[in-house]
Amino acid sequence: MMMNKTKTSRMLEVLQTVSAQLNPLPKHSLAGHVDKQTRQWYAVFLASLLADTGTVSKLQSEYFTSLLISLDIDADVGYYLERASRLDDQQIIDLIRLLDSDSTDALLFDALVLLRIDQPLSESQGELLSAVADVFSVPENSITLASFWATKALDVDDDNFRKSVLYQKAEKLAVDKKIKLTTLESFKFTLAHQKFISKNQVIGEYSHRNEINSFGGFFYEQPKLEIFKIESTILGWLVDTKISTSEDLAQYLVIPLPKYLNNWCSFYASAYA
Repeated sequence: MMMNKTKTSRMLEVLQTVSAQLNPLPKHSLAGHVDKQTRQWYAVFLASLLADTGTVSKLQSEYFTSLLISLDIDADVGYYLERASRLDDQQIIDLIRLLDSDSTDALLFDALVLLRIDQPLSESQGELLSAVADVFSVPENSITLASFWATKALDVDDDNFRKSVLYQKAEKLAVDKKIKLTTLESFKFTLAHQKFISKNQVIGEYSHRNEINSFGGFFYEQPKLEIFKIESTILGWLVDTKISTSEDLAQYLVIPLPKYLNNWCSFYASAYA
């Protein structure tokens, strides 16, 4: 997808506001999950993708520094670029064996953001990322979600994004959550579509009045209106909401945030509140 040149990237705003030394990126899913040596090889592989595209831009270098900090490893971009120049087939094979499926999905997400941070992907970069997904056996659905959430992280989706092939693929992966209603309930959703929702965030509410008590034909207590809140049981991108009066059912469809991006929840919530 082409970057919208008239709109400042959300990630760029983050990097301009907070220095890399203060770690503007959320803690990486691999930090504390795999050993330091594996995280270093992970960074070397990402550096090899940067080096393969030619000159590393200032923004890519800044973002990569932040990424290294989030991985809890030495934040020396030059060191990883130098090691990337000596990366061989066996080292890539070893990395493939060391990473689980969540980690390889995270690798694709990181590569997408790193390469797209300040310019649209070139045809050769697109081919390179396709080769990465292929060699690490990243499933098609995981590629779609990594691409969708990378696009949201960079805020490079324009007004036509919902008509794009990527969005339509992601929409097909939306999770359908159901809320069973009762006849006493007057339900309404309290969130607009096309927003990020966090787990346990209030997404709807219903109300009903207590019975009016009477004695001898005289009412002696005013009816009390009670409001009940409904919280989301999932976090992700709210695609749509529906209420079926015939079935007393409320539904909301959410493109799920992958597990490896759980630490990004606050970022997405702030960017797309």
